[in-house]
Amino acid sequence: HNITGDALDLPLVDTLNPALVFDGSAAGLLVYLKDIQFDQHGRPVILYLTSTSAWPGPGGGPHQWSLAKYDGSRWTHHAVTTSDHNYDHGSLLLIADDDCQLIAPTTPGPQPYATGGQMCLWQSTDAGRTWRQLRQLTNDPAVNHTYARRPLNAHADLAMLWAAADAYHPSAVSLYRSNQNGDVCSIE
Repeated sequence: HNITGDALDLPLVDTLNPALVFDGSAAGLLVYLKDIQFDQHGRPVILYLTSTSAWPGPGGGPHQWSLAKYDGSRWTHHAVTTSDHNYDHGSLLLIADDDCQLIAPTTPGPQPYATGGQMCLWQSTDAGRTWRQLRQLTNDPAVNHTYARRPLNAHADLAMLWAAADAYHPSAVSLYRSNQNGDVCSIE
């Protein structure tokens, strides 16, 4: 079924079909799905990143984070921020009806143009239309942080988990967690 409940013939073989949310190829972009949640009406909220090529860094940029939402009649798309790699990964926290947050490595880390960077907490109070960075959560001079994941049915003190390591060389991996306020601690 598509977003309006219409049954579709499977498999979907054409790009232009009633289930299409965003046609990245028509826009000349690659699309990287990052997270999906559902709003208070049960409608999908999709976090994705686009780039002009599979190459990280300035050659494939901009690496644009965006939010797709279905408003009951059409899909809307809103820019959130940018980062420096296609595989930077963050997750959404839906706090209330129009209040949502994103924790993601959107500030470059000590290994620029590699997966990850410094974790930041972003917030929208208007259903994802506009975003502001509340704070940078990490400032690690040695490793990049990435792959923030939201645990399911977790306590508010465990809003997000992620890993940090040297993106260019084999290294030890550290795990971190944060609460909804963005307070961070490492997990030994």
